[in-house]
Amino acid sequence: MGVDFYREAISIQKAVARKNRTSFANHVQTNGILLDSRWLDFFSEGDFHVGLSFDAPLEVHSVHRGLSPNYALRAAMLLKKHGFPLGVLCVVSALNVMRGEEIFRYFRDLGVSSYSLLPLKEMPLPHCPRGPTELALAGLYRMTLDLWAGVESDISCIEPLDTILRSLIGESPRGCSFGSPCLKRMATIGPDGHVVPCGSMLTPEFSLGDVLKEPLLAILNERPALQLRRLRARRVIQRCHGCEFLSICRGGCSADSFLHSGVYAGAYPYCQARKDIFRYAREKLAALLPYCS
Repeated sequence: MGVDFYREAISIQKAVARKNRTSFANHVQTNGILLDSRWLDFFSEGDFHVGLSFDAPLEVHSVHRGLSPNYALRAAMLLKKHGFPLGVLCVVSALNVMRGEEIFRYFRDLGVSSYSLLPLKEMPLPHCPRGPTELALAGLYRMTLDLWAGVESDISCIEPLDTILRSLIGESPRGCSFGSPCLKRMATIGPDGHVVPCGSMLTPEFSLGDVLKEPLLAILNERPALQLRRLRARRVIQRCHGCEFLSICRGGCSADSFLHSGVYAGAYPYCQARKDIFRYAREKLAALLPYCS
């Protein structure tokens, strides 16, 4: 799919927006390989948000993605040249989870304006690294929060820490795995038109319908989608009953739960890591309150 495909998509969006008074926001996540000035001019014209998949340190990027980090570095320079804020998605595995300070300082020095720390979703593939342990992930979050709060930088947002801090002061959770469950707040439409709960669940067993054959709203209100929503809600209530952070955690990521347990509504593999960083962030905020009054 080239630029012409996206031009047509934007044209359709504009027609729908005029008719239904609907607004659209377009985001593109890229590894940077095919990114060039033509694409960036188009993204700028269309007011696209562009995120770069870039793992740090550089040798970890090569292992995670099987690509030279030079592609991502070139893309980062192009994004900055064209005036885009440099937002990065950094996958965290056993290879870099203990290197939080290196990650922070590398992205700071690169001129990154925001980055997300995304735990690796382990796949049964040759040479796939192991995901981070709960203990190590909790340590990464703590270290990163300390660095973000204590080291001068132009980094305005680090996820999931930004979402966690905002949730603790009463804002609605923004990250999809902290908000309402899949199919209530969001859904994914695959290239073939099939609707699934999440982009990490593009398998036939999770196909809920085809937007080429029926409207999306109808699909989301039919029995398969309703059953998944109810199953997830019921299991979260059972498993997380009494947890002080339920309202801002919502049971974790459904895709992570499925990939870890083989069950859509299975246990979230980073439950304790979340509880740890929720408590740690709350302590940090409490320490700041006397200076904010």
